[in-house]
Amino acid sequence: MHDRDKVIKEQLDKFDLQQEKQSAAYFKFMNSLTSICIALIGFLIALKPASLPNGEAKFLFLLSISLLGLCTLFSLVSRHYEIVEHKEMNQSRIKMLKSFVLDQKKIQTDYISKSLIYVICDWATYICLLLSILSLIFYSYYYIY
Repeated sequence: MHDRDKVIKEQLDKFDLQQEKQSAAYFKFMNSLTSICIALIGFLIALKPASLPNGEAKFLFLLSISLLGLCTLFSLVSRHYEIVEHKEMNQSRIKMLKSFVLDQKKIQTDYISKSLIYVICDWATYICLLLSILSLIFYSYYYIY
């Protein structure tokens, strides 16, 4: 039974390490996405011509800037989950340690689920990014023609 417990503990440690790596990669990606959106907003505004040829181009330019701004906002909310996740992990570990003190034979596991608001912000980030790219494509078309 002792060997079995050791194997289970090793597997749980590997799982925990994998979750931490996955979480770090996710937050690094969101950080990069936020930086790219902010830089793109700056470039678009700085390189905007003095006058746009038609109403469609003006509307699509404004739409692109707005969608990139929303993408940035939603990605920042998603980044905030990093703080929440660490807090919840610490609380979970404290709870597991207290449970372990009471019953050392019990295997300690816990799962932290992402709140609905953060899931929605994740999806909204990707949707706004996709729509902003599409609106930039249409903006380019209407600007040229």
